[in-house]
Amino acid sequence: MEGETSSLLNANDFSHNEKLSKRLAYILRYGAKKEGLTVSEKGFVDIDELMTLDLMKDYSADEIKREISISISASGKKRFQMKTDGKDVSVRASYRRRFEPNPFHDGTQVTRLTEFCLCYICKHIEDYCLEDFPDEYLVREIIHKMKRDKKLSNKALLNLVGPGLELLDLEGSFITEKTLNIVKQQGYNLKSLSLKGAGYLLTDHNFVPLIKKLGHLETLDISGCSHLTSVSFSSIPRALPSLRRVLMSNLPNLSETDILVVMNESQNLKYLQLYGNDDQLTTVAMSGILGLGKEKRIYVAATSSLIS
Repeated sequence: MEGETSSLLNANDFSHNEKLSKRLAYILRYGAKKEGLTVSEKGFVDIDELMTLDLMKDYSADEIKREISISISASGKKRFQMKTDGKDVSVRASYRRRFEPNPFHDGTQVTRLTEFCLCYICKHIEDYCLEDFPDEYLVREIIHKMKRDKKLSNKALLNLVGPGLELLDLEGSFITEKTLNIVKQQGYNLKSLSLKGAGYLLTDHNFVPLIKKLGHLETLDISGCSHLTSVSFSSIPRALPSLRRVLMSNLPNLSETDILVVMNESQNLKYLQLYGNDDQLTTVAMSGILGLGKEKRIYVAATSSLIS
């Protein structure tokens, strides 16, 4: 009985801390300004001001400081940073800061005109065809907003993806065969595409035809696409001659041979990410990969345990 009680307490502690980590990630990467917090030029938020948010009401300052200090990403990097200036303590996300603007005019609850328009378009996206819209920034903002609100459907993408769009991040979206067809048919000018976490939905059968239509890609993220095999990996250099950055973390079917093929045959590759592939790669294999990277001037990012 004592063991069951202890396990339950540990599970509750884990859930409590996991929620805190996710809330900090949201606030310090995206939501600080939207939640009305003051953000410095370098992305820092005063911890006392952070504590005033409803999202933080279940946590003490010590719990927040502890999470800031110990939270580590899958790649072994610290997720957050903390600095002290006298009695003042400020925190920030270490990377991926992309703050959404405060939707209201300062000191009021009056919605800004841009925010009002974006919300209206997102709500009625099926009434708009923006695939030829000349302002890529606004299209990307609409896609980002709809994705954050879990509203980015295939019908929405059909009206948003077009020749003017160069960057498309579908991480966290529900990707189907139709999604990939939309990207393949309408996203032919894309320079950056993230399919991170697509999992079983992305296979050799639909991935290879997709990248054959995206010849302008310079950045590709297929991390966590667990059903891709050597068939897909070997097709990357041939299909994407302009590729400069490829993120291939957490791919259970990725082998040393696949990696060497990508490195040797990609003429413009400058960055290769390989986090979370420890089960397939030995330190000896990684030594060879790093050696080739040095020779070809490709920066290889991998789990520190594999780099001796």
